[in-house]
Amino acid sequence: MAQKPLQQAATALRDGGPEALSRMLSRSPAVLTARDNDGWTPLHTAGMAGHADLARRLIRAGAPVDANAYGAEGGSALSYALFYAKPYMGEVLTPVYPDNLRSPRQ
Repeated sequence: MAQKPLQQAATALRDGGPEALSRMLSRSPAVLTARDNDGWTPLHTAGMAGHADLARRLIRAGAPVDANAYGAEGGSALSYALFYAKPYMGEVLTPVYPDNLRSPRQ
């Protein structure tokens, strides 16, 4: 069975490291906006897990920093990073998303 886009990104990172993920993102940019059943994007997951380097790579590749999980009621990658006690992720996400917690597209 073919992997879903989020699984493809995780597999590339696990098996080949950050460089493999960067190559995969250049070949399959749809991964940047892929959402799971709860609306989480790869950037949400990177923020929640505290993976600063991965978040930087996703942002440079074009990941939407203003995407909200769970629709308009959900939070941004920054809000989940803070909720899961990863305050250092603010340095990664705040400069590109100054509204901090919610997308302006509500």
